[in-house]
Amino acid sequence: MAEAGRRPFLVAYDIRSAKRWRRLFRGLKRVAIPIQYSLFYGEFTAAGLAKVVALVEEVIDPRADDVRIYPLPKGGWQARIGRPVLPEGIGFTGPPAAFRGGVRGGEQGRAAPTPSPAAAPAARPREARAIEARAQTGQRRGIRLF
Repeated sequence: MAEAGRRPFLVAYDIRSAKRWRRLFRGLKRVAIPIQYSLFYGEFTAAGLAKVVALVEEVIDPRADDVRIYPLPKGGWQARIGRPVLPEGIGFTGPPAAFRGGVRGGEQGRAAPTPSPAAAPAARPREARAIEARAQTGQRRGIRLF
């Protein structure tokens, strides 16, 4: 779960130059968790998000590259189809303390509440529609904050 003042974000990018891709990958790896080659998860304050945007603007060529930063719901939602990845009773509660800037007193060992699967499908479509409504269409390049 995100700490007060921190919001979870997904950073996705499509970089044409291998040199720019490596620079952006290494820069984002310092502040976020790599999920795939061009997808990162991070929890940022407003100042932290501004630093990420500054890094992106410094590295990319806006005419050729595409970077998108998506805010995620604070409480999170989840839905699963198929066989579970983790055994029954074990759930993912967030990134390790090293990625959150350390564990403060009283937070150690506390699991984040997991929303019920019945509530997730109702919440997701509304959030998805809100993101789609703000999304730009077409072949424009550059950086987009949703």
